[in-house]
Amino acid sequence: MSRRNMKLFYKLCGEESMKNVVLCTTMWNKEDISTAEAREQELLSKFWANMTDAGASSARHFGSRESSLEIIEKIMGLPPVQLDIQASLAEGKSLSETEAFREINGEIIALQEKYKGELDEIKQDLDEAKRDNDVKGQRLLEAEQQRLEIENQRLEAERQRLASELTSKEALEKARQDNAATVQKLLEAEKLRLEAEKQRMEAELETRQELERAKQEHASATQRMLDAEKQRLEAQMASQRKEHDDRSASLSAEINRLRHDLEHSHGGGGCIIV
Repeated sequence: MSRRNMKLFYKLCGEESMKNVVLCTTMWNKEDISTAEAREQELLSKFWANMTDAGASSARHFGSRESSLEIIEKIMGLPPVQLDIQASLAEGKSLSETEAFREINGEIIALQEKYKGELDEIKQDLDEAKRDNDVKGQRLLEAEQQRLEIENQRLEAERQRLASELTSKEALEKARQDNAATVQKLLEAEKLRLEAEKQRMEAELETRQELERAKQEHASATQRMLDAEKQRLEAQMASQRKEHDDRSASLSAEINRLRHDLEHSHGGGGCIIV
């Protein structure tokens, strides 16, 4: 918003209405936080100082629907106030008599006076260039003169356009009321939609959490089964090793017994082949 538009906005609302104004800064979801904070401080301390001094607050928009809704709810929670432009119209003033119109018209008239003074100077310089036969200087001055005359005509057309737009108090008030009703309906519909979206997201999150818990429980149960099977197999292998060792020991004992019996069943000089 340009300085001119901010001045016009201030005049439309008035100092007493500033406490209902929320000045929003954007790009918080994209800018570096330190850069964004420095820019915010510059706006609040310089460009918006007159509004914040009068009671306007600030808010940060993070680029989400939820962030928009928070700011809207903050505004909707403020008590109603009457704007200066509304008070002036209620007093029977025409829009051309309001401070807002004077602000705009005053700026245009000031610029027109400035251009008029510059045109007077150029006219004098042009007369002097003609006397001195300064053809190049004449062309430059004539071009600048034409530029200023066109700009002055543009300002006059702008002033007349504003005067024409601001003459219908009833049309403006009706449009304001219609727009306010439309905006209110849109805000309420958006609020309901966001609430439904919030509930849907919460339900989806809960479902995901339940699925994740079931997945973890299944994984734990599978791991317990694997651990139990491992223990069973290890016990079986240990039992089989013990059984094998017992059989080997028994067989060795039997062989030794047979060897002993053979040795003692023959007289000396016999030969036992094993």
